[in-house]
Amino acid sequence: MVLLLEVLWRLAMDGNGDQANMNVTISNVVVDNSTYGILSQTSPAVAHDNIRISRVSIKGAQRAMLLRHVRRLVIDNARFSQPLRNGSAVAVVNCDGWRGRDIFVEEGVSTMAAIEVSESSNASLRSLTLGENTSFNYGVLFMIESGQTQADFVLEESPLTTANIGRIEFRSSMSGLSRAKIEPTQFPQTISRILQTTARMPSSQAAPVVRLNCGMDLSEQINIADPYVKLVGPSSGCHFLVNSAVITKPLTLSGVNILQANQDVVPV
Repeated sequence: MVLLLEVLWRLAMDGNGDQANMNVTISNVVVDNSTYGILSQTSPAVAHDNIRISRVSIKGAQRAMLLRHVRRLVIDNARFSQPLRNGSAVAVVNCDGWRGRDIFVEEGVSTMAAIEVSESSNASLRSLTLGENTSFNYGVLFMIESGQTQADFVLEESPLTTANIGRIEFRSSMSGLSRAKIEPTQFPQTISRILQTTARMPSSQAAPVVRLNCGMDLSEQINIADPYVKLVGPSSGCHFLVNSAVITKPLTLSGVNILQANQDVVPV
């Protein structure tokens, strides 16, 4: 069976508070023009288990795959092209025992990595290929959580010669916060209108908290944020100078200090 999926997310696995999907195989999936190609955002307390995703082609998605809270996840034979935004093609969060094989990222741009893995142990990826039309600093970014080591992730048979800096970056989960700047942004920013979504709200436990970077453009951070995340201000000393803001996807902003740059425009 071949699935041709178009729109917001084309395949979603959303677990209820007391329900999870187990022993599921998803194959022969074609996704064209979507916010997500495949999305999983169940509660971490009730994780999906033993999910296999194979023979997948995802084109024209803001993010090809966002997979949270799936034990024993397998992604096999996947191709991603024509992304609608800069950023990682695949984000894997809290997926212990994840196995990836034969993944080809044909196009994409990010100052980080094509594949980002966090809160996951005993994970491995074999045969990741970045196309000539990609510009990623790394092939894989693995976030090392408390109690983990680099041995929790293995990358094999992936030369990744087109990566700007290296094949893989191991980074502490707290390192990004320590580098955030506290001074205000220097120039007014206009937050552009972004794709409206109708995604179903995840449970409160499933929606992640993302701390904003004071030294990064606020509009960019909002544009790359996943639906329903909670964006938290970096610190009380950080102020974003903004002309106007129009946000059309579901988000929560908390503790974000915004200064109105132009009093004649519609306020934030």
